[in-house]
Amino acid sequence: MAAQLTELRSRLMLPADTPEAETASKDAEALGRHWISRTELAAATDRLEQQPQLGQEVFARGASGASEGRAAIRAVPCGRRGCRGRSALGRHVGGW
Repeated sequence: MAAQLTELRSRLMLPADTPEAETASKDAEALGRHWISRTELAAATDRLEQQPQLGQEVFARGASGASEGRAAIRAVPCGRRGCRGRSALGRHVGGW
């Protein structure tokens, strides 16, 4: 990298009316854009790393350590006579 920068600098020191100087200035602009985009990417990476991590600092809605792995069982009315409803798994709950 140091050798490339030294070579670019030496080409930039050529008289402005030579074709090598024109290509050197274009190369220097491209290198500058490349370093700017790398800096912006590093800043975006830092911002993302500072955000809370799901499952570490922030937990998904409804998920807690105590109820993981267990299905929620609640009665949902099914309309059958004497039935108190269906569980979340679709089974009838009591009554007949």
